Amino acid sequence: TIKYMINKIVSILDSTTEAVFVSDALTGEIIYINDTGAEYVGRNKGACLGERCYQIFWERSHNCERCESIDKCQGHFYEEDTILKSNKRKIHMKARIEDWDGRQVKIHYLLPL
Repeated sequence: TIKYMINKIVSILDSTTEAVFVSDALTGEIIYINDTGAEYVGRNKGACLGERCYQIFWERSHNCERCESIDKCQGHFYEEDTILKSNKRKIHMKARIEDWDGRQVKIHYLLPL
């Protein structure tokens, strides 16, 4: 069934060492985060949902310059090496914009360096 497949996909995403999160492209609201992503910011998944990515990953009060860079990369990934403000972890970030049933979202992949 579809529910079974969704649960399997979430299980796979949660077991990866890569942090993965999906945020609303306009507001930065986190609508999905895997276990690794939540661990990166020292929270559980439920506490991350609804929060703004720029607040919990970058400790900012508004969208950061990354959002503008990701917005310019229509059709391909934006990539950079950076340091998370939340825990000083060095990462390689890949992000791109996708359409989820009419909602523009940004999918982020954070790999430890």
